[in-house]
Amino acid sequence: MTVIDALGLSDAYVAREAALANQRPGHINRAVVTDYFRVRADLTLQRDWEARVRKLDPTVRAKAIEDSLDPAWADGQAHERYERIRELVSGPMAVSARLRVGLRFLLPRYPRHGEQEVLAENGEWSVRANYRPQFGTFKTLIGAAEGAGDGADWFDPTAAVGMNDRNSRVTVDLGKRHILTEVSLQADADDTYVVRFSENGKDFGSQWVAAPIPGLGGLQTRRTPDGFTTAARYLQVSVVAGDAFHSLGRLDVVTEAGRQARVPGQPKWREPSASAGDGEATITWKAPADGGQKITKYIVRSIPPDVTVEVGAPAGGATIAGLQNGTEYRFTVTAVNEVGEGPTSEPSNAVRPVENVVAMRGNVKVRASFTPRSGKFSALLVDPIPPDGTAFLDANLAFAWNNPASRLIVDLSQTVAITRLTLQGDNNDEYVVEFSADGKQFGDRQVFAAVGAPGLRTRETPADFIRQARYLRIGGGVGDTTFALGALEVYSGSVPVIRR
Repeated sequence: MTVIDALGLSDAYVAREAALANQRPGHINRAVVTDYFRVRADLTLQRDWEARVRKLDPTVRAKAIEDSLDPAWADGQAHERYERIRELVSGPMAVSARLRVGLRFLLPRYPRHGEQEVLAENGEWSVRANYRPQFGTFKTLIGAAEGAGDGADWFDPTAAVGMNDRNSRVTVDLGKRHILTEVSLQADADDTYVVRFSENGKDFGSQWVAAPIPGLGGLQTRRTPDGFTTAARYLQVSVVAGDAFHSLGRLDVVTEAGRQARVPGQPKWREPSASAGDGEATITWKAPADGGQKITKYIVRSIPPDVTVEVGAPAGGATIAGLQNGTEYRFTVTAVNEVGEGPTSEPSNAVRPVENVVAMRGNVKVRASFTPRSGKFSALLVDPIPPDGTAFLDANLAFAWNNPASRLIVDLSQTVAITRLTLQGDNNDEYVVEFSADGKQFGDRQVFAAVGAPGLRTRETPADFIRQARYLRIGGGVGDTTFALGALEVYSGSVPVIRR
């Protein structure tokens, strides 16, 4: 029975099992192995058992007895050894397959709590543990094997790896020191896990507690909170609370270097990068690399920091309103994707907005930051209104422009309740009117859609329309490369604010 003894079972214990028919004395079955582990209360399976015994720590014996009375613990310890022993003690001793089995399992030493060996590798990463799992493989934990989504069965060996008890430790070596900005752990939803961090693999100081997620069941992913950051090469996972069964699905980390690799690149300016208008500036930039995640928006900031504007992707430019005429400004732009903000662009060229009144009627002023392709801005306010169908490039009755980022600002001189607004523009273009009380923050908008008939065509607001505003900002929306306006009418009740 030397073979059995080398695998951790005593001759004396096994000899008590009577030989079965046609089998030699000492034949063993799984019930014997399981029963053995249930009664032996092995101190050497306890964490740091040697040091604790030297200190006469009574908890070592108590915990060993507690473990031995746990059927799940006994079954887990027994299952793998039973399969190995069964191959060793069944059949003729000279069978070559039996000899190979014996050499494979007798030479390695079965790891106990406090001992570590490499159990999985994935590029620079490696996994060590102080136990053999009851099921599953540590390759799942570090992504060397395909994992499963949240809600998967925690006992599925293709989706998770078991943790035998609360003395079990899994240590992941990332290969080198990193600044970690996010850690996610997929594990049994009913248990509480702790991830500890270390730079040298010995001193595990900071930690993150992955709390249970009651009510969902199966494997569930927990993530570190926003703002998390720590320096580490080693991550050690253990379970500290829960039921009798524990399992780990996947462990993922985001490093500062990895995060920077996944956010968008730095936007570059087109030339010129910025041009001044009346109380505003127009800037244009080139889209950067998206970092593998779709860019969702751009953040434009002014220098001095008076204005911050968010522009939805895939925009390549923006008009920044609410600037002080006479003040010099520069601008930066930052691309954002689902991972976060990328690096900020270099500052744009300097611009100085100046008041630029291009048309007046009574107290109403029209300001613009661009020069029309044809016609005059005064066409917007003067009589008579061109008949619908007029050619949009008629320089006597309309004005035209090409840049979809260009905007007009109409100042009504005071805030009024606008109840009706009509706008005559090129038929196949969309026009957008935005409203503001102070000329800086433009909120509500009214979109005038394209229409089918050719030439200049009049659109008007719906019957229930009403807005409180002093300033109207007008620009082109969806359309071709040329926009044109022939007339604008604004009413407060039945009273025209812009008289004709």
